Amino acid sequence: MKENIKFLLPPAQRIWLFLLVTLLCMVVASVLVHLVTIHGFTPGKVRVATILQDIIMFILPAVIVAMMCTRTPDRFLMVNKAPSATAALLVFATLLAAIPAMNWVVEWNRCLSLPESMGALEQWMRSSETNAAEMTGMLFGTWSAGAFAVALMIVSLLAGLSEELYFRGTLQRLLVTLPMGKHLAVWTTAVLFSAMHFQFFGFVPRLLLGAYFGYLVVWTGCLWLPVIAHVLNNGMTAYAMWLAHNQGTDNINTLGAEPQQLWLTLTSVVVTALLIFLTWRTAKRVTPESNPLE
Repeated sequence: MKENIKFLLPPAQRIWLFLLVTLLCMVVASVLVHLVTIHGFTPGKVRVATILQDIIMFILPAVIVAMMCTRTPDRFLMVNKAPSATAALLVFATLLAAIPAMNWVVEWNRCLSLPESMGALEQWMRSSETNAAEMTGMLFGTWSAGAFAVALMIVSLLAGLSEELYFRGTLQRLLVTLPMGKHLAVWTTAVLFSAMHFQFFGFVPRLLLGAYFGYLVVWTGCLWLPVIAHVLNNGMTAYAMWLAHNQGTDNINTLGAEPQQLWLTLTSVVVTALLIFLTWRTAKRVTPESNPLE
């Protein structure tokens, strides 16, 4: 890998710094979230708690580590340049094309079950899924258009930016400088990204999304492209939830998930793969000097 910024710390110390800062920020975030929700959960409190969590657990560690590891934190986080309009359009088209295929993966993952001997673990995992869904639902409050706009700012814009700064901008950025190489760094980050959500029956689709976001930043050396992809993905998911609740239709989430729609799912896989290939080809036009991960 060709590295074009100067680190102030050796690789091992950078990893330990990242872990230490992450731990400290998690403790602070946990205390503040507890104080906000100590007397119960309301839509307003859940929104404040989510905002605090995203800022303190994800944005703050990324900024601190970037500033302590290099004198050019913007280049470390790869936020110093904008993505091309072509790449952004390809990302948007890819996410749309992938809806049927991802719905199939979501349904397959949701239907997985553990052996009977692990029944207690499965029950806890499904309970975690239910709790997460309830918390997400509370972000929408009254499910009005105004409440949806507020929720969209949190679950789409803030979450997309904060999580990409932390996972692809910092964690993957550090891992890719290790002897493990960029591919293992991408998939390791994707595994941790998916596991962090504690929604085990959505682990595989989130893992695939995390890997896609990871390769976007590897191919382009620009964090804004996976941020755009993450924001769009969360926004489409939030819109599908709002539509299902207000209009009683779940067509978006079931598209491609039904057995009789196998042709649509396979078409989605082929078109998505083609668009990802085109994104890679477009990204190859970036000169090595402008991409710190190539």
